[in-house]
Amino acid sequence: MASFIYDKDTREAGIQFYERNRRRRSTQLSNVNRGFAERFHTAIEKLNEIRITGGVDRFSGEFVRDLGDVFHEKLVKVDLVQPKQAKTEETVDIPSDVK
Repeated sequence: MASFIYDKDTREAGIQFYERNRRRRSTQLSNVNRGFAERFHTAIEKLNEIRITGGVDRFSGEFVRDLGDVFHEKLVKVDLVQPKQAKTEETVDIPSDVK
């Protein structure tokens, strides 16, 4: 279970939850609409539950996959997801004798 606070005047949301070891974690969202903040809150609850129980949830996986880098990094900071893998560019070696 996670606590959710939203201030409609500043468009800021605060989410707090407890890890398996009873350590309290929190994250803040700035300049977001309430609908997105509520989906983010739901995803945090489900991701935390997955970490505790080891289950799998399709909604959370799709939600996290579609998140931008800023919001994904917020989940990384509270240890709910792994950092994104850096995309590597493929290089092609062109022989020097080709013109």
